[in-house]
Amino acid sequence: MRLLKTTLAVATAAASLATATTAMANTTVEFWTFRPQEEALWNRVNQENLIPGVTVNFNRISNDDYEARLRIALQRGGPDIFSGKVGAQWLAQFIAADAIVSMEELGVDLSNILPGALAGGQAADGQFYGVPFAVQLQSIIYNTDAFESLGLAHPTNIDEFEALLRAADAAGMEGLAVAGQAGWYLNQVFNEVIMAGLVADADQQAFVDGTKCFTDPVFVSALERVASWGPYMSANPTATNYDPMRTAVASGDALMMIDGAWSTGPASPMYEINPDFYPGFMAVPGVNGKVVAHPDGAYLANARSEKLDAVRQVLEFTTTETFGQLFLEEVTEPTAVQGEFVVENDITNAVMAALANAASIEPFIQPALNADTPNYGELIAQQMQRLLAGNATAAEAAAAVQAGLNSWGYVGAANCR
Repeated sequence: MRLLKTTLAVATAAASLATATTAMANTTVEFWTFRPQEEALWNRVNQENLIPGVTVNFNRISNDDYEARLRIALQRGGPDIFSGKVGAQWLAQFIAADAIVSMEELGVDLSNILPGALAGGQAADGQFYGVPFAVQLQSIIYNTDAFESLGLAHPTNIDEFEALLRAADAAGMEGLAVAGQAGWYLNQVFNEVIMAGLVADADQQAFVDGTKCFTDPVFVSALERVASWGPYMSANPTATNYDPMRTAVASGDALMMIDGAWSTGPASPMYEINPDFYPGFMAVPGVNGKVVAHPDGAYLANARSEKLDAVRQVLEFTTTETFGQLFLEEVTEPTAVQGEFVVENDITNAVMAALANAASIEPFIQPALNADTPNYGELIAQQMQRLLAGNATAAEAAAAVQAGLNSWGYVGAANCR
């Protein structure tokens, strides 16, 4: 393995940890998360006593029913800290229930967090309700062994990419595995990676600003391109869920998928399917040809916790370079903390190199598109499923997205009637 000292930000800010430990001695805070890859991280924090006087009790909750269990638990007290998913629409339900406290109110300084990651805990009102923990690469992920066995070259344009799909099909493989049953995957991952590759950053910004409408030929043509890849997906992609998609790529039954690099970390079930699986990463090589740097949620504080002093101390620790280095070592995902870090994992290095080619805008997390319902994420999930199932044309799907946003008067409603 090679050793690379990677600079995650030009400016490095040092966050100081609160020292009021006397009142918090021997305090245990309950932490809930849907991310099993963090268990070793928090075990190490406890073992090395990195948060003096505080123990973090790690509780991994299945992602399948995480939100439902969390909502119920918070009505009865619930965890002191929990992992939140990215996006104003996800945070809105907990803000409305007065279940979480803003970082400003709690007194947690976010100045040492990468600016591009802050959206991981930002609500529609602009306030920050959590400490972001990771910046995730979302891109095409391919099986390098399958890629090499077919003698394929890395595509430099969309025609060459589609030639890969045909080559995989000719070899009896799925060219592109798609978890079309999972709405969260379609809006957060699949659509965003497609658009980052096929639609220029300036056009994406114009969609967010409302100066360009989703019925514009640029957006419609991107959806048309996706529909044209149907023959190289599974026979019924809307019946395929997330884990079967990853299994297909790990086993070599599929050449590629569009996914987050969290699926390539050491805790990924893909290595249980194939211990020798080794991923490659690339953008959809369209006119923009970029990947997505996705702020992957944030650590949130339960507003009703009786241990808010200890909660504050934990969250302050997660803004430090010490935590950032531990996160890279134990989770092997790019940290949201600014600083200079040593990265010894080749896959993590590849992920961080790919992130240098990230799109400048991610519509999925923009408050302007998600301030009310139906929000952009909901609309994209619904319409992408219709498109993949052959129940809507690209133009019909785009028109439905636009109509849904117009229904609550989003920023572009007057321009896009």
